[in-house]
Parts: sequence; structure tokens; C-alpha cells
Amino acid sequence: MTICVVGDTQDLSSVYFGWAARRAGHRVLELDEEQLGSTWSFAFDDRAAPAGVIEFGRRRVDFADLVGVFARFAPEPGPPPEVELDSGALERLCAERRAGLHELLDKLPCPVANRPSAGRSNGSKPLQMAMLEAAGFRMPAWLVSNEREQVAAFVEGLDEPPIYKAVCGLRSRVRRLDDELLRRMKAGTSPVLVQVYVPGIDVRVHVTAGRCLATAVHGDGVDYRFDGSRSYRPYDVPALIARLCCAVAEREGLLLAGFDFRVCEQEWFCLEVNPMPSFIPYQWATGQPVAESVLEAFAQAG
Repeated sequence: MTICVVGDTQDLSSVYFGWAARRAGHRVLELDEEQLGSTWSFAFDDRAAPAGVIEFGRRRVDFADLVGVFARFAPEPGPPPEVELDSGALERLCAERRAGLHELLDKLPCPVANRPSAGRSNGSKPLQMAMLEAAGFRMPAWLVSNEREQVAAFVEGLDEPPIYKAVCGLRSRVRRLDDELLRRMKAGTSPVLVQVYVPGIDVRVHVTAGRCLATAVHGDGVDYRFDGSRSYRPYDVPALIARLCCAVAEREGLLLAGFDFRVCEQEWFCLEVNPMPSFIPYQWATGQPVAESVLEAFAQAG
């Protein structure tokens, strides 16, 4: 039986997941998005859906032989090796290639972490935050706007400057609201998500098929991913928070999900949920078996 790693096979989470799968005794097929149509391909059998086959060099793997698939995409994958394209042609190729991969992942009969159809709310932070609040999480007050007056009114009376980040689901740096952003708004800019700053510690909760693994992160700056040094340690998740995380992950169709919280004086404020989380910093620092939990979920589904 075979496990596939699909997308950006050089990403550290993908590399580690492939290593963990081999260590567990699985055959691993690494399918790089940039190589689709060059070193590997796939085909569906419409007469016997969801039957199909993946061909990698001389190797041929039927969909029925797959235990599971781990998917993690690069934001801007390049062209196939030794192929030169102008910017327009490359953009079209990448869009069609990504659409084909999405079709593959959605049709595979085995467990996938995660299918493109899962966690779609992440494409719009306002939509996702409204969903999380409706699910029962406590959310810091927030506003989406590109109107300077609206943002200034939101800030008025706050003890500390709020944070702001991108409205879309792409990875972006979280910053404190400052005069520079207000000047950009006055000049005209796209909307941003402005949110009350919550003091406390950052906690990432990885959810895999009903199991929660939490890591507290102590960092120097507003966004520990980019600002200064940081340290990681395992953290206990209250039963209510664990139930909410598992329920949302299941409802969103996420076999693996990464929930981000700020914890202040035992109050858990949910910030967002990532449908394609990079778990490497947390697992390497704490030893929490995130990758292995995904493999267990694959086995249980089989």
C-alpha cells in the first residue's frame, strides 16, 4: 500500500511526513506539482468512478492501492523543468495544473489531508471568523475596512493599538496598526482586517481525526513567526476548546487542521484555523506526533 505526498515536496512538512510514512513501513510516492505532466501523470476511469491510476516513471499505482495522501502546495509553483514560458503562458499553465490537482485530490477514494474542498472558509478571513464565532469560539472584536474614519473610530478607546492582517487566506504578517497604515488608507488601499490586540500567549492546536495536540509559543513580537526569538512547549487544551476544534475540523472536512489562539488569563480567544498548517516547528520543538497522528488517521480510515 502506498502513501502520496503531493504539491511542494521540498516543503519541510512534506519532507518530514514522507520520512515518517517510510519509517512506519509505507511506500511513499512524492508527486511534485511542478513535475505534473513531465515525470508523473494521472487518469480517471469515468466508467468506474472513483477508479483511476497515477503513473510515475515506470511505476503505476491504482487509486485503490492508496492508503492516504498528504497535500501541501507552494504559493507560486514554477514551470516544469527545462520548459521556458512567457509570463502569460506560465500563469495559464499553473492555473490549469492546479485545477487538475484539485480535481485529483477531490476524487481520490482514500483519506486526504486535506482536500481542496475542505476548509474553504479560509479563503475569506471575515467569513471564517464569523463561522468560528457561530461555532462557539470567543473572538476578539474585529473590523474589515479600508476607510480611515471607520478604523479610527474602531481604535478609539482601546488600551493598546490593534493588530491588522490580510483579509484573504494567503499567509501574511500580523502587524500593529500604525500611522503608516492610516496614511495608506487615506491615499486609497484595499481592505484589511483590524482586530483588538489580545495580550497573552499564542497557542497552536493541531487537530487530527478527533485528537488535539496543543503547543504554547512564547515570542518576542506581535507575530512570532517573523518577530525575534520564540520558544515552544506542550500545552493543555480545555475540554470545551478541544470539542469545538474537533467539531469545526470535522464540519469543514479537515483531516488535519491548525487552530490559532491567544490565551489571556485562562480565556481562549480564537484567531483563525489553517487548513494546510505547517506543523514542523511545533513537532520538532515539543516532540508532539502531528505527522504520526495523520498516519494513524489514514490507517483507521482504511
